[in-house]
Amino acid sequence: MIMASNYKLTQFISSLEQYCATRELKTTRWDGGSKSTPNLIQVLTSAPKLLYVKESNIGEGFWGVNENQVDALEESGYEWWLVLLTGSGEAAYIVTEPQVVSAIKSSLWSRGKQDYKVHEGHELAAAMKITNYGALFQFLFG
Repeated sequence: MIMASNYKLTQFISSLEQYCATRELKTTRWDGGSKSTPNLIQVLTSAPKLLYVKESNIGEGFWGVNENQVDALEESGYEWWLVLLTGSGEAAYIVTEPQVVSAIKSSLWSRGKQDYKVHEGHELAAAMKITNYGALFQFLFG
């Protein structure tokens, strides 16, 4: 069981673990990042798939995406997605690896000291918005 301290992240992980259990898939914390964090999740399918899950701590969608974590995901060689949890329900944005790389290279996402600042709106125009976790998991894992 993956433990998290943020409410939305905890709910997301619980839903993911339930979804995976019914399909005999295993979830673990991915330790390939710069530090162990519940935000990096590995789903063991035929080839591991990685999720970098971030929760917006304010009413509107705003996230800090850690540069070191993105670099580690890029270097992993695994398929990965950035999942941005938003709102009070189960809404989330799914950002693919190529979309993340493009947003960084084009400076669509502003740069902080050690992270990229992502705002809901035009900065996520290319991302897919999902309104419930079941649809998100179905899209990612079938």
